[in-house]
Amino acid sequence: MKTAIALSGGIDSSVAAYLLKQQGHDLIGVFMRFWHDQSPTCTGCVENKCCNKKSLQTIKRLCVKLNIPLKIFNFEKEFKKKVVDKFIKYYDQGLTPNPCIWCNEEIKFTLLYKKAKKNLNIDNIATGHYANIQIIDDYTYIKRGKDKTKDQSYFLYRLPQNIIKKTLFPVGYMTKNEVKKLATKHLPEFKFNQKKESQDLCFYPEDSYKPFISRYAKKLTKPGPIVNENNEIIGEHCGLVNYTIGQRKGLKIGGGPIYYVKSIDTPTNKLIVNTHKNILCDTISLKKPIITPQIQQKKSFKAQIRHGHTPTPCHIKLSKNKITLNFPKSQLAPTPGQHAVIYHQNIVVAGGEIAKY
Repeated sequence: MKTAIALSGGIDSSVAAYLLKQQGHDLIGVFMRFWHDQSPTCTGCVENKCCNKKSLQTIKRLCVKLNIPLKIFNFEKEFKKKVVDKFIKYYDQGLTPNPCIWCNEEIKFTLLYKKAKKNLNIDNIATGHYANIQIIDDYTYIKRGKDKTKDQSYFLYRLPQNIIKKTLFPVGYMTKNEVKKLATKHLPEFKFNQKKESQDLCFYPEDSYKPFISRYAKKLTKPGPIVNENNEIIGEHCGLVNYTIGQRKGLKIGGGPIYYVKSIDTPTNKLIVNTHKNILCDTISLKKPIITPQIQQKKSFKAQIRHGHTPTPCHIKLSKNKITLNFPKSQLAPTPGQHAVIYHQNIVVAGGEIAKY
């Protein structure tokens, strides 16, 4: 079986490649180049974090060790359009984006498969994601990885059927510790356990998105009014880029009740706040829905309304262009622009982008 494995130079994709090679796959390593910030005002904007020269050198060594060819795909243009420009646009609209979901949907899986199929005539693609696949009645579902602390199924819920069916997740059935042990035993020269894992978005060099957004959406750096639910000015913010939905710290509103960020109104440059009980929500709508057959056949569901959120029981109402979630227990500050992913047990059965409310 001819398989293209996406390689980042990190431990997970490297172990995935090792496992596939051991299983007898006709393996081809693929290094994807993505766009990086090239603003003249950006200090340290030299390379994309996940596809830099150091990563490429590691990948070249790995491919030599595994005796597999390496191909380089340049997706800078597509990444800029489908991920980066959209990221900036969402913040400009007062939304909180999740670009990793877009990248997986548009670039790392779909575009990778299409180009590898066309240029290399592969059968499958593979990645180092912590997720699994389960087939039920000829439909292929994304399933949580074995390691619940590393599970990445949330970020993969939008993958189309034709791509999921052609995707392998070699480390999905392993825990992170098991991956580390395997790397130490079989790939010791790479010293993966001594390397720090990247946790931030790849296309800017800083540890926060705020400097990046400040460079490309300057209006979000301007001070403006903080208003309550009655549109009364109760303070001044230091630029909307510095706030997220549900935030309490840093508002600097003296006296009175404790306030939280309720919404961000970029056209008027207002930061709208409210009390804790008034940012709780028991109903949210999801747009751009992904719906699978299991959502029609099962009755018990849990929804994860952001990465790291504990999945919460919910009731579901389906319509043509949206999903409505009703929670028996109110949820704190569901964030427009983020995504809610719906599970039945460990299987992804639906999801969508949280709409403004």
